[in-house]
Parts: sequence; C-alpha cells; structure tokens
Amino acid sequence: MSLGRALRWAQVQSPFLWITVAPIVTLPLSAFLLYQFGGEHDPAELGLPPGELCHLGGVAKRCFVYYDFWRTALLFLLPGSINLLALLWVFSGHSYLRLAAVCALVIGLLRMSVVPLATIAISQFGIFSAEELYFRVETGPDHRATLQLLLAAWVGGLVAWTLTLGLWFSFEPVMARLRPEMVPPGGRRRGAPRPWLAAR
Repeated sequence: MSLGRALRWAQVQSPFLWITVAPIVTLPLSAFLLYQFGGEHDPAELGLPPGELCHLGGVAKRCFVYYDFWRTALLFLLPGSINLLALLWVFSGHSYLRLAAVCALVIGLLRMSVVPLATIAISQFGIFSAEELYFRVETGPDHRATLQLLLAAWVGGLVAWTLTLGLWFSFEPVMARLRPEMVPPGGRRRGAPRPWLAAR
C-alpha cells in the first residue's frame, strides 16, 4: 500500500481505532523504558532507617524499593504520547471525524497521563516524600518491584482501554440521536459504528 493510499484510508477511519490499538506499542515500550531507566533506589540510598532493609541480621524482612515519582511519570508518558496522534484527525475536512478526534484525544490524554500514575498511587504503592517524591513498592527478597509497578499501571490501563471500547461503540448511536445532521464518512450505517469506510 502506497503512502498516499494509506493516508486516504486513515482519513476515513475512526480516531478511536488509533487509541484502541495503541497499547500494542505502548505496553512493551513502557516495560522497556522502566526496566532500562526506572532508577530503583533502596532505602539505604535515601537515608531511611535500617529497618527498611530487606536483609537485617541474615533474616529476610519486608523490604521496599523506591522509584522517583517524576522519572516514573515521564517513562509512562513517553510511550503514552502515541495516543496523541489522534490529533491528526482534528485536521480532517469532515466535521464528524473532527469531533470524534477531540473525544479520542481527551481519552488518550487521560490514559497516558492520569491512569498509570493514579493506579499505582491507589494500589499498594505509597508515595514517600522527603526532599523528593517516590513511589514505595513493597517487595520480597526476589526484588520484582519493577514488574509489580508495571502490572499496577497496566491493570489501570486495561480498565481505561475497556472504557475506551465502550465509548467508541457508543459514539455513533449517541451522535445519531444528538447530532443527526453530522454523519460519518460513507453515511450512517446502523450497527456498524466501528469502521467508517467510505462508500464503495
């Protein structure tokens, strides 16, 4: 498929399609970035009491690993910024697609900036503040803290992704009721809000 044909095909697709398939890229990329640049800190580095250490006197105890809040936020924001490509549909010549693009863009912004950090913050990961903000992840001696952090963010992402699907499939029925004069490319087809392919 040539670039021109690909662009024409994309122009008549729902911008919701883009933010729905974006996790195919964002999930592995966020894992790579967090494992490579996450910057774990153990309690000793932060000057916390020795009781916070994993092994004290040869006995495994509860242990915590700390992650810089702002670095972690950036490492989730970078892959999530792929969602912002829904902005391209805002420049569409079709008013229906422009409105869909604005809705998809708002959802994409929430998914990339609020959802991962909020999910981590309300799960078992406390935010420790001394001079800096840190996520505190409780983990065992095997130190799977990074995986725990990712899984917490991904659970929130899965919930948000499910809501995205619901909003996508409800967009056309809502538009048909509230703005019947605005129709998707190719005309309004009952029961097929997903792809807005041009009429053949």
